[in-house]
Amino acid sequence: MSDLACAFGVRALVSRRVIERPAASSNMRSSRSTPATWTRQMRSISQTRRFSGRLYHTLSSLPALVAARTSCWDRSLSSTSKVMATASPEKKEEGKAKGIPSKDGVVPALRPYSDGPGPLTREGLAEAIQGELLLAPLTKGGNLPFRRLCIDFGAKVTVGEMAYARFLVKGAKKERALMNRAFNEQCFGVQVATKQIDEGIRAAEVAAECGAQWIDLNCGCPIYDATRRGLGAKLLKSPRKLGRLVEGIAAASPLPLSVKVRTGAGDKVNLLDNVRALQDAGAAAITVHGRTMDQRYKNAADWDIIAAAAANLDIPLIGLFLW
Repeated sequence: MSDLACAFGVRALVSRRVIERPAASSNMRSSRSTPATWTRQMRSISQTRRFSGRLYHTLSSLPALVAARTSCWDRSLSSTSKVMATASPEKKEEGKAKGIPSKDGVVPALRPYSDGPGPLTREGLAEAIQGELLLAPLTKGGNLPFRRLCIDFGAKVTVGEMAYARFLVKGAKKERALMNRAFNEQCFGVQVATKQIDEGIRAAEVAAECGAQWIDLNCGCPIYDATRRGLGAKLLKSPRKLGRLVEGIAAASPLPLSVKVRTGAGDKVNLLDNVRALQDAGAAAITVHGRTMDQRYKNAADWDIIAAAAANLDIPLIGLFLW
């Protein structure tokens, strides 16, 4: 059925159902209905008719909008191709590397990029992040175009959005898209959430195939969607259990493993116990958000306890700054 036919069907259905409602209750007018009730009913009918009219107009305009967008993209692609056709071979290759549409319409930057520097070692990760300002994982914000823009403004170390390892290893397109690496990301890591060793290992393998250089385990997310699954900051309740999880993943992962934590789960602060367990388990680096799970993003971060944790570690510790 076409968009136009769907629009007519929706309009007829909405109008008929609302118009028939007062007729079905006409027998009760003498007993319970009042002029005010009739007025509200007629107002509802009028509002629904206006809504159905707007819905019809929107749906009937969709084909034209799609055609206009397609035409605009075709014109843009055509003009860009003309510029590239007159450029030197070196400029053409440079344009392809930056993701500029080529003459055949292929945009390389929209595909998973894995031609950059390969996986880091534990020592290589420590050296790469030493003294650098890292772009932290930003759910629903730190996507590939945003990271490309940050790199243009000087960012050197970037991390993709958090992905659920369970859905990632099952091949979910939404989670796989979070693994994509931009052409200008020279030090790129991905973040996953899991509570099972085998899922973490398989997620690391997928990340390596997509061009990631290290993997970060999220043990600090306070949102309900993660904590109800026993993920994120919920893992901080038991340092011993968290240590076993990290040890199992780090031992078989093709990428070095870093871990993001908070100062504690709930109101209990057990950061020092957790970071010691993570270091002993083989974590290559630790990121600390100076709030508990219950604090979420309220109150000031506790930078004193972050400094105390750094003083007790031999591996790099990253303090998470939010504004």
